[in-house]
Amino acid sequence: AFFRSELSASEFRKGCPVAAVAQSAGHAEHPEIQAACARAYAEWEERLGAELANVGLARELLMGLEGALLLAKTRRDLSYLDLAEDQARRLLD
Repeated sequence: AFFRSELSASEFRKGCPVAAVAQSAGHAEHPEIQAACARAYAEWEERLGAELANVGLARELLMGLEGALLLAKTRRDLSYLDLAEDQARRLLD
């Protein structure tokens, strides 16, 4: 619901700030920025993995959400978030 609201309210300009920075900062040109983005993702995986007691599941959930945000933003279509939510529910069941 949070991401649907943010994307709609911003007319699909907002998304994941870490993804936006990671995609625009090439590894060779800005290794310190790329490393900071990698740390942010690692921290999210770690926290979610600890909460779920399963790092692999945390990675799958994060991949689904990040992909859904990128596609929703690019296609201006919130249905990608619905699909990610359905996928997350199946994984958590």
